[in-house]
Amino acid sequence: MSVVHASITVTGKCCPLPLIELAKAAKNMRPGEILKITGDDPIFEISVRDYCASQNLEIISVTNENSSQVGILIRC
Repeated sequence: MSVVHASITVTGKCCPLPLIELAKAAKNMRPGEILKITGDDPIFEISVRDYCASQNLEIISVTNENSSQVGILIRC
C-alpha cells in the first residue's frame, strides 16, 4: 500500500472544479509524493486521467469508494 502524503475530496463539485483543486494540490507536492483525490462527478475519473496524462502524473490506482465515489491515487 502506498503512503498518502495529501488527500483532497471534491465530492459534490462538478468539472472543472475537481481539476482546479487537483492542480493546486499537485503544485504543492514534491516529486514522488502520493496524492489521493476522491470525487463523484460522472466524468471525474476520465477528467482526472486526462489531466494526469497531460501533466506527466502517474495514476497508481483507481477504486470505487462506494456506489458513487471514486478514489484515485496519483504519484506527483
